[in-house]
Parts: sequence; structure tokens; C-alpha cells
Amino acid sequence: MRKDRQQHYNVSKTYSRNFQLKVNKKVELRHIYLMKMDDSDAQKQRLKAAIHYTVGCLCQNIASDCEKQITKQTIAAIAETAFRQCDIFAKDLEAFARHAKRHTVTVDDVKLTARRTTALSNYIQQKSEELALNNQELKEKRKKTAAKRKSKDMEPVEDKEGED
Repeated sequence: MRKDRQQHYNVSKTYSRNFQLKVNKKVELRHIYLMKMDDSDAQKQRLKAAIHYTVGCLCQNIASDCEKQITKQTIAAIAETAFRQCDIFAKDLEAFARHAKRHTVTVDDVKLTARRTTALSNYIQQKSEELALNNQELKEKRKKTAAKRKSKDMEPVEDKEGED
């Protein structure tokens, strides 16, 4: 009997070791899976959370203004729709830039993406014109300051020649 108990003990001991190894392997594999989870997937989840938070804040503001309530399901649906639309916009922008054999997305690409929505297209056109005006004003200011610096740099040279 003693041998039977010892064998049983050895078998159960082996079984528990194997089970423990299997459990450890499962935990380890899960940990590795989480570690190997693409940074893009993790980033995607963070973006979804940020969009959901922002949509929630916007809905709260609108609900308080209108004295109505918006359900969590509605907020989640709006957030998911917004995320999917942003994903579509991003793919369109990449496609337009790639089609033009560029690696950089330009304002024209953004205008092309927004062309389907009239209000958005008008808004982007207006902002584009404002940016163009601001850039032009900055360039003119830079030219003026560069010209002033250049004239100041030239003056001391002339004074030094006159002193000799």
C-alpha cells in the first residue's frame, strides 16, 4: 500500500507540476500577446477612448443647453461613427497623397477629402484662405526684418571706413 500511495503521490506531484507549467505558459503567452499587441492597436484604443471622452463632453454641453438628456448608448454610437469617419478620412488622405506620388498630405488633399460635405468643405476653404493670408503676412514681416538687419549690418561697415 505504501508503494501505491507513493506512486499516486508521484503521479499527482508530476501532474501538478505539468499543470503549473501549463498555467504558467498560458499566463506567459497572454503576457507576451499583450506585449506583442501592436502599438497601432494600443494607439487605436487610446484614440477611441479620447474620441469617446470628447463626444461625451460635447453631448453634455449640448444636453445642458437644450435641457435634455443624452443616453450613454447614444454617446457611444456617435463616438463610434466619428471614429469610423475619421478612419475613412485618413485613408482617403493617404490615397490622395499616394496618387500624387507624395509622402506628405497637403491642404489640397484635405479639400478633396471634404468635398462630399458642403459645410465642411466651405469651412476648410475658409480656414485655408485664412492660413494663406497669415503665411503671406509672416513672409512679408520676415522680409522687412531681414532687410532692416541687412541695412544695419551695412551701416557699421561704412562708418568704420569713414573713420580711417
